[in-house]
Amino acid sequence: MQKTIIPVRIGVYDYKILFLSEREINDKYLEQRMSGFIDLVRKEININRDMDLSTQKETIIHEFLHGLFHEWGINLNLDIEKDMEEKIVTTLSKGIYEIETTGMLKAIFELMETGDK
Repeated sequence: MQKTIIPVRIGVYDYKILFLSEREINDKYLEQRMSGFIDLVRKEININRDMDLSTQKETIIHEFLHGLFHEWGINLNLDIEKDMEEKIVTTLSKGIYEIETTGMLKAIFELMETGDK
């Protein structure tokens, strides 16, 4: 099956989102059961297309946050260890996904635009 590629921008860099099979991800990164992985050198976000759709969506947010941590230098500026970055990114990605999937932001923004505040 051909992989799907979606171009995105994180910071000032162009990345691409690749939807790969679990086997392709395991072969590429030698790890088992990964939902996704950001390759900061290749500027790729690899998403396991064999996971359910909601997991894929949350994983995209999760990997975007890792990209922001790197591109904005958050981990370096705050001297954050990799384990702590993972905990922060996991917590934020789940919260952002919940806000996005409930349509809360869209509803708030629509109210702001129509002036019904």
